[in-house]
Amino acid sequence: MRSMISRWNRRRLFKREESKKNAAAREREMLFSKDDRVEILQLLKKFQPMDCGKELVRVGPERDGGYLLPDDFDGLAALYSPGVDETIGFDLDISRRDIPCFLADGTVEPPSCLASNMQFEQMMIGDGPVENFMTMADWIARTAPAEGDLMLQMDIEGAEYEVLPSTPRPILDRFRIIAIELHTIDDCLLDPNRRKLSDFLELLTQNHVICHLHPNTITAPVQILGRSVPPLLELTLLRKDRLARIPDKQAAYPHPLDKPNSNQYPLREFPPFW
Repeated sequence: MRSMISRWNRRRLFKREESKKNAAAREREMLFSKDDRVEILQLLKKFQPMDCGKELVRVGPERDGGYLLPDDFDGLAALYSPGVDETIGFDLDISRRDIPCFLADGTVEPPSCLASNMQFEQMMIGDGPVENFMTMADWIARTAPAEGDLMLQMDIEGAEYEVLPSTPRPILDRFRIIAIELHTIDDCLLDPNRRKLSDFLELLTQNHVICHLHPNTITAPVQILGRSVPPLLELTLLRKDRLARIPDKQAAYPHPLDKPNSNQYPLREFPPFW
């Protein structure tokens, strides 16, 4: 009975938040200029996923925490995974491929189920106090193998917009595969200073291609200029030199392997918002 009440409360709060966010978006949309509308629509186009010519496989849990990645793991020297959840199913799946995994999160206790080729540091990623934070550059310089491509899986609750732009380009280019959750996309689009999101996407796609995206279904889409925009979005990118084909056609969306992040919330349709 308690579980049923808890699930009902989650669904009630979900719908209430959905209504509030869409009402707020409508109010802000009324203030858009013609240039604002053009800028937003152009920005949304940058999210379009392209077919990379490689099969996508699911790594991690069936629900939240799983990502679809291109099947291009041979020769990867290490995974870097800032932002650790209660479960580390994604990282464990990668470790089973004999890929060393480096995990970091200053907000959780060390996971109890680490494999022998996994290391965890109870540190935050960023430019905060020295005793609590470390930069991506310092972390990788201290722990990464001297040679070989790396993989990045990042879910750091919005800090990605500061952390990755401050990471040197040679480090970003060493990541063959990037799996990242982007946060507050709706707020970024509705804010007059939406350049932050535009610059971030330019940074990600300078030498990588978006090959898959999946809206995190624990939040409802927000209607912006007639598009159902996901506030939370899971992106997968592949470095351009690893493409098996010229990316000249859109990737499948949704992909057959996509799953809802949770069955505790109402499901909403996320049509191609780009």
